[in-house]
Amino acid sequence: MTIPTAKAAINDIESFLTIYPRGGLAGKISLLVSPEQREIDRWLSAYGDLIDFIALDTLHFAPHRHLDAVRYIRQSIKRIGIISGNIVHSTDAQILIDEGVDVIRVGMSAASINRGEMMTGCGRSQLGAILDCASVCNRAGVPLISDGGIQTPADAFKALACGASAVMMGKVFAALEESGAEAVLYENAPHKIYHGMSRPGMIGDDMVPEGVEKLVPVSGTVRGFLSSWTKALRTSISRAGSSSIEELWKTATLEIKSAFSRECGASR
Repeated sequence: MTIPTAKAAINDIESFLTIYPRGGLAGKISLLVSPEQREIDRWLSAYGDLIDFIALDTLHFAPHRHLDAVRYIRQSIKRIGIISGNIVHSTDAQILIDEGVDVIRVGMSAASINRGEMMTGCGRSQLGAILDCASVCNRAGVPLISDGGIQTPADAFKALACGASAVMMGKVFAALEESGAEAVLYENAPHKIYHGMSRPGMIGDDMVPEGVEKLVPVSGTVRGFLSSWTKALRTSISRAGSSSIEELWKTATLEIKSAFSRECGASR
């Protein structure tokens, strides 16, 4: 069970644990929390024995606000995995690696639901950020998660080719029949309401809401999604002359094409 704690209630977890009791493999929890010690303590004291991973979440480029939280979690419960980020520069990735984080998230304002770059002027090309951070993450053996901008299998492939170990997706999963997003009927077709995390009601009054809300057409089932994306990614990796993601990092060749070439029908 993955819990975005900005809105999660203890009752939500207790309901989950009636289905998956404590101690069972399925009865494990992953949390997305702010790097505030008070927030971390709240969850560690109640469910420290169930937590597999804690993802630390801020909207800042540099990870310095994370560092105290990383050290505190390591001192409190050593076995808990730590996912840190979001960052977009290799120097910040190296700082996090030196502190012993297990996974690093990369991306700033690249998501389809995010208007942060438009409002704040802060952001970076997602592929550029991956290329930069992967130069140190892959060398250290620390997985890199690309967070933002993935809408098609081709997008996922490019992120992997640039050095990502995995990709995060919001809109793609929200549009599936089984997702927890609210279902509505719009123009006689089923849709899901897709929310950004950083939106009014989910953040403090003194923060700029960067996330928006939109309707997305229901795209199919989880089974169908996994089948089609798996086939597409296997084909992409094979066409790049590789048999694995790790091999892809070494063999992929990147080319930047102009907007004019795309308008003429050339592949991106």
